[in-house]
Amino acid sequence: RKSVKRAMPGTPPAFMSTLIRYSLLLCIVSRSYGTVPTQFRWPSDSDPEGNSCGEGSHCYSSLVQVRARATPRAPERSTSGGSGGGRAVERPLKIYVYDLPATTQHNGTLAILRQSCHEYPPSMETACGPLAKNGVFGGALPLSGGGLPDGLEVHDVYQFALGSIFFDSLLGHPQRTLYPKEADLFFVPAFNDPNGLQTYDLHANCPSEELLVAQLPYLTDDSASRHIWLAPSVGWVNETCDAFQANSSGTSPAALLLAKTIKLALEDRESAPPSLAADREAAVKENAPMSMPWADNLHSIPYPSVLSGFDPARIAAWQASSAAPRQRPYLVSGIWGAHGLGSSMDVRASMERQCLASPACSFTDLDGMRGHTNTEIVMEAKLVSTFCLEPPGDTPSRKGLVDSIIAGCIPVLFSPLQTKLWPWHVGNWRDVSVLASPSCPDIVAFLSDISHAELESMQQNLLPLVRRLTYSPVGSPDPDDALETTLRQVAALAYAS
Repeated sequence: RKSVKRAMPGTPPAFMSTLIRYSLLLCIVSRSYGTVPTQFRWPSDSDPEGNSCGEGSHCYSSLVQVRARATPRAPERSTSGGSGGGRAVERPLKIYVYDLPATTQHNGTLAILRQSCHEYPPSMETACGPLAKNGVFGGALPLSGGGLPDGLEVHDVYQFALGSIFFDSLLGHPQRTLYPKEADLFFVPAFNDPNGLQTYDLHANCPSEELLVAQLPYLTDDSASRHIWLAPSVGWVNETCDAFQANSSGTSPAALLLAKTIKLALEDRESAPPSLAADREAAVKENAPMSMPWADNLHSIPYPSVLSGFDPARIAAWQASSAAPRQRPYLVSGIWGAHGLGSSMDVRASMERQCLASPACSFTDLDGMRGHTNTEIVMEAKLVSTFCLEPPGDTPSRKGLVDSIIAGCIPVLFSPLQTKLWPWHVGNWRDVSVLASPSCPDIVAFLSDISHAELESMQQNLLPLVRRLTYSPVGSPDPDDALETTLRQVAALAYAS
């Protein structure tokens, strides 16, 4: 202050006061916005609250957050404007949702960018009709039996509703941004509902890679890893547009660009590898064989649980009821119809015979009921069983795996491929399930030999998975739910050093 007065004699006091204030402000800004690169740090599962951030710092409790530090290991592109002086910059992650039309015309042909049950009129005479009436999570169903308290409900969630759930949830997400320059992640609402395929010819009406890329003005080589989109089904070739299967062998710039984006589906190349081809062909009776997914950067995420759409208090009540000691009348249950891969048909037939022959096993035949969600039938059977048989069906995954976990029924797997499903959400399947041989001659005796200590350990390990398999009500994300878990993992991939 004295040096300024000596250098500027006769300067009015008011001007000097203003000059000093601006000088101090400039110092603060220059310390906060230096040229030091930014490092993104995401909370781990063991530290979801970010408690390792250090004394005196504030960390957001949401899993969808980004923590920027001044360190030389920063990604080249920073969405925070930079940080300097060693100070941590914390802010919520921003998500941009592209405003894409459901359909568009291209060279005189109708191109379907988005086909969803919940965008059909409720009166439409398809499997989507009833679902469109109740929103993305379906209607509420009260459950009776299973030893649960009165008043507990589940939602009649459509197993392939992930497209609509992600789209609606991200449109209503509190961290959605309308400004692309602020965005950390970009969601591309381009997906096809497998049960709506009778309305259009999927592949004849698919957008080309070039058409889709033209709809995405913020997709570049630099930002491709921050773009996410999904297939609501298993992600196999016949159930997606070719653009979704983009990989590094593509021949066009648009295909190579889409190959770098992050894709989500119920299965991926780890859980549904090319080695399944012969098994799948053996089960196909019509001339429409399916091919396993070949998309690059494809990651498996779980079917939506029947608790999706309920608030945390309702889910906590469900978890408390599941954890409460109660007698389950059946040691084991099986619930399925006669369909699936070549090997799956054999396993299902064998397990059905064994189950029907034992009073300790309950079997429910779903033949002729594939056009229905069967939520009440499935959940009430699983709630009265200690173990639930989950042989693969048409593909390695099945919604029954998620239903079993929610019901507190220990899943019994029959293929090592099933242990590769949903690593972000389930983790190690050894902690929560039993892997049985497909040729097991006496499944009831095999499960009866499992010790009580092992049994209790697996049941306890199932409880925290309930939230991670469940999608919160639109506009009210929970840090531990399925959507936030997915976004956290996607961001970790996008900003990996």
